[in-house]
Amino acid sequence: MPNNTSPSQLAEWQALVQHQNALESLNISDLFKQDMGRKAAFTLNHEALSFDYSKNKITEKTIELLCDLAAARGLNEARENLHNGQPVNITEKRPALHMALRGTCSSALDVNGHNIKNTVDQALSRMKTFVDNVRSDKRFTHIVNIGIGGSDFGPYMVCKALRHLADPDIRTLFLSNLDPAHAGHYLDMIDPQKTLFIVASKSFTTQETLTNAQSVKDWLAREHGITDISGNFCAVTANVERAKEFGIDENMIFPMHDWVGGRFSLWSSVGLPIALSVGFENFKDLLDGAHSADQHFLSKPLDQNIPVLMGLLGVWYRNFWDYKCYGVLPYSQNMSQFPQYIQQLEM
Repeated sequence: MPNNTSPSQLAEWQALVQHQNALESLNISDLFKQDMGRKAAFTLNHEALSFDYSKNKITEKTIELLCDLAAARGLNEARENLHNGQPVNITEKRPALHMALRGTCSSALDVNGHNIKNTVDQALSRMKTFVDNVRSDKRFTHIVNIGIGGSDFGPYMVCKALRHLADPDIRTLFLSNLDPAHAGHYLDMIDPQKTLFIVASKSFTTQETLTNAQSVKDWLAREHGITDISGNFCAVTANVERAKEFGIDENMIFPMHDWVGGRFSLWSSVGLPIALSVGFENFKDLLDGAHSADQHFLSKPLDQNIPVLMGLLGVWYRNFWDYKCYGVLPYSQNMSQFPQYIQQLEM
């Protein structure tokens, strides 16, 4: 069971305090001089991914003590609870089943009377049909995603990262800023008859998203005489009725479930602009890659587990060295949106 004692009261925590004191005078270059095989010892591989954490102020003892702390705090059980649909979102008393979107769940997992696997498979099937039709009929030259937060950062980041796979005949834009100049810049460059607008909002009440969507709707009517938006708008939402009231055809509304937090939603129908940009098969490859990472996270021991070690290193620096920030520095221009996405994801 998870340990509800204050972490700082645990023997495992105090052992780390003492260990940090012992490392205080060392620097990383000293650690490499002491162990010429350090890079190999502190590198983990999963498929094509290589995780080199040798250039941290740690020893093998550090990892052992951090893993002891994680075990004492119930991390192994927490992993299982996350996977099995337990209400790990303690503020909303809900499961956090973004891994289920990537195929990492039991075929019998039930939430509120719905089989999650069937729910996910049905949504993916609808996405595939829609994406394949849009890309084959060549009607749309622009996709404008209207969202904010998790409905913007994730899809924007992935579309930019995978732009080398994008359909050259479709340009994908992301509208999130309430500044009218942002919308105006996009509206000046598009042909409304050849543009698909995606309104992404779980509640379909998000103020920024609905304000921008209404501004676009008003522009279509005022400047182009288009009052029936059913052919130009689709929605990603959990509130189907509100989307229909806005004027969006029910067949153009894709599901967004309350068991997926917005920050993790790019794997769901919120990823529609990704799939439209790079094609459904590439979107499915993205899901498969995440599924593989999920399996690694769920199955590997703590001391051989890349995401667990990344998290524990964060605890090590923040709580024992009092470092209050860290940098995420992508070396690929295509990944330039990744730090912004990670910032929202973590915070």
